[in-house]
Amino acid sequence: MFKRPFQPKNLWFFAPPPLASKPSQLSRVSRLYRAHHPNTQGGFGLIEVVLSIAIVGVLLGIAIPVGRHYGRLSRSSEAVTNLGRLFAGSRNYYERSIRTPLGKELKKRHFPSTAKSRQKEGDFAAKPAGMPCSLGSAQYPAASTAWNEADEPWRDLGFSIESAHFFRYLYASELSCTNSALVKGQACFHAQAQGDLDCNGVRSFYSLHGGFDQMSGDVVRGSILVHRRGE
Repeated sequence: MFKRPFQPKNLWFFAPPPLASKPSQLSRVSRLYRAHHPNTQGGFGLIEVVLSIAIVGVLLGIAIPVGRHYGRLSRSSEAVTNLGRLFAGSRNYYERSIRTPLGKELKKRHFPSTAKSRQKEGDFAAKPAGMPCSLGSAQYPAASTAWNEADEPWRDLGFSIESAHFFRYLYASELSCTNSALVKGQACFHAQAQGDLDCNGVRSFYSLHGGFDQMSGDVVRGSILVHRRGE
């Protein structure tokens, strides 16, 4: 005859210990919040969305003009670099002008002449011919002008720009500077870069002056003077 297995009526000594009846602090706060806010649902409310959009708009309104300004400043490095090239070309030409190709010493050393573009000594030769933004863009296109014309100073300076650029360059020389505190009474040159980086009609000017210093016997330069940087 089949016998049922023994099944004690009281199994308390086999049962696991009961879980703690005291709820955690987090679950208690959650129940209290839901009790006082029965209709609360997940996600952002209308006010939160509007405030977020307003904050993002303000940040973009600040960041975009600042980014454009620093972009223009980075383009200004072109002017500083090329004025340095013009100084190096001026110094090399002045040192070469001590003697003629036949070896005869010159009476007066000088910097490259700007005879074609000037009416009198000290007038500037300029390349490209058009003013900044005259072509509808702040950038001059690549190979927009010939830099190797015989009666202009650029070939003597060994200076040319083959790629697109943002500045127009001007150069003038004098046999005897009268208005320069740097090298008064000696041969000197003046170089300038002009640009309008945002085509708003306000131009930036970068100017460099240099010449022969009789005390040191070398060609010297002053600091680059900047007017309306980044315009």
